[in-house]
Amino acid sequence: MEIDVTIITIVNNMQIYRGLLQSLNKQKSVIYEIRPVFNCNHEYYSARKAYNEAAESATGKYLLFLHPDIRFLDDLSLADILSFVRKINMFGVVGAAGAIQREKKREIITAMVHGDNAMPLGTLVDRICEVQTVDECFFIVEREYFISHRFPETDGWHLHAVQYCLEAIKDGRKNYVVPARVWHLSDGKSLDYHYVNQLEELIKKEKEDFDLICTTVKAWPTKGIRAMIYRKYYVLKQYIKAKVYQ
Repeated sequence: MEIDVTIITIVNNMQIYRGLLQSLNKQKSVIYEIRPVFNCNHEYYSARKAYNEAAESATGKYLLFLHPDIRFLDDLSLADILSFVRKINMFGVVGAAGAIQREKKREIITAMVHGDNAMPLGTLVDRICEVQTVDECFFIVEREYFISHRFPETDGWHLHAVQYCLEAIKDGRKNYVVPARVWHLSDGKSLDYHYVNQLEELIKKEKEDFDLICTTVKAWPTKGIRAMIYRKYYVLKQYIKAKVYQ
């Protein structure tokens, strides 16, 4: 029996994970397997390392990396997402939310809802849309492609999907958001001190190829003094916030 998709998630809370399993159990017309990575006792220091390990035993045609607080809104949500994915030839990453540059500005493209009020954070779409990067909470890659393009095993829990998208672009591939009836229970906000530190490391690696990195958090210019001051402002802001709430 051929597995359509391997679902990989990092588990920090068993109750939230059980909610994901209940949502998955209702899915029809799709054959999936799940590879949870249990991190309840802080076994891992890196999402990239955890995902790489879980993917080693995957057998699905596609790898779906998602947060455990993702919920599918009806019993054909996952099957329909994969039907859109199959229509795309040789993609890098497919997500349920992403960002792209439009006339020097960032636009968030989304097919999912977030938070207690289940609201979209961006332009809600019902078709396949090209983006620069996708959000980490839900993204798909082809397993065959992933075998030779694993995550670099750097520390941290942010920007791994963004980095993967940028590397895929440099590899001649495109990234997309597809229609997805999906609910992310979180409000989707991830800008903190750790995020901006990891952002600086990412920009060091990618600034020669990208003048602007568009993410669902913000658009980040990579070159020039003004861009550096803009980023340093957020580093300082998040550092002070972290100290205040310690």
